[in-house]
Amino acid sequence: MSAAPNPPPIEAPIDPSDPISEMKQALEETRALTREQLGAAWQLHADRIREQLDSGWREQIDRIFEERFSEISGRLHQDFDHAVSVRAVEHAEMQMNLARVAAQRHLTEQLNHTARRLKNAESREVWIRTLLESTDGFCSRAALFAVNSKNLRFEGGKGIGDDDRRLDADVPVANAPAFQNVVDSKETVVAIGTSGELSSAITEFLGDTASKKVFLFPILLRKIVVAVLYAEPGGEAEPVDVSALELLAALAANSMDTEEIVVLPPAPELIQIAPPAGARSNVIAMPLAAAEPEPTEGREEHHRAQRFARTRVAEFLLYKGRDVKSGRAGHQLYNRLRDGIDAARDAYRREFPSMPDYLHQELVTRLANNDAALLGDDYPGPLA
Repeated sequence: MSAAPNPPPIEAPIDPSDPISEMKQALEETRALTREQLGAAWQLHADRIREQLDSGWREQIDRIFEERFSEISGRLHQDFDHAVSVRAVEHAEMQMNLARVAAQRHLTEQLNHTARRLKNAESREVWIRTLLESTDGFCSRAALFAVNSKNLRFEGGKGIGDDDRRLDADVPVANAPAFQNVVDSKETVVAIGTSGELSSAITEFLGDTASKKVFLFPILLRKIVVAVLYAEPGGEAEPVDVSALELLAALAANSMDTEEIVVLPPAPELIQIAPPAGARSNVIAMPLAAAEPEPTEGREEHHRAQRFARTRVAEFLLYKGRDVKSGRAGHQLYNRLRDGIDAARDAYRREFPSMPDYLHQELVTRLANNDAALLGDDYPGPLA
């Protein structure tokens, strides 16, 4: 059995007349007051600590949020700026590519249009004007000089000869070393426009060109320089587009149709493009290499075959310029242009089965500069 709990002590009643009892009561009251005062002091101290803690926590929370949001905001700004930068670069590259494609397309269309205009020119004057107008955008000023035996003759200009100044007299090629270099090398020549390079007569006619770099482009007919296209820049803002003008000179040479060429009786080695009636007689006189006699039967069919051959070779020169250049340098034109040449040969065989191989003649004379070795050992030769 468990023990019974001890009963609480029974306090003896305080006797008011007992001094000890009075002292005990005073002590109890003092103890109770002290306990209350200590409790109040602790409560006050605790409240102050709680307030300080509460105040410090809120400040700390605010500081943490401010730091974190500032960090996040900075990172978002960086990511946004990077994304915008990347997008801007991509957009710029896309616009540049689009502009490049548009420029290439425009140039191709322009050259094709020029080729048709040159081919369909109804007169020599229209042909010259078309050629000079087509240089617009490729150089600042241009002029065409015919090469007649040992002389140069001014045939027209763009930005040159538009005023009272004219160059009616022929200029000996020997007096113009830069032109002589073009005639001898059959290549584009770059020179300083001094009288020592161009002759005093031509520089006086052209004006102040002594400090300019000028360009001379040969126009060849059967490997003979029959004319020279002169071009000069308009400063750094308008340089000379050498590649475009070389193509233009090639198109001009290709457009000289043999049907419009008349052999001069006094000099069988010279040919000229006959001017229309009443026109000024400063014709372009051009040396003519020995030509094969034109068949009298089926003449139109022969002309069609010749035009087909000229057009296909002109397309190689116009659209495959780099391959033509590297193929000539490496004696492998056929390998460089195999697909195009094979396609042209197949089409020629289908359309002109009974015609002479004019395509082979054009490939040798125009594409290979009259050197069949440049076509390479793999070239199959004339069509059987």
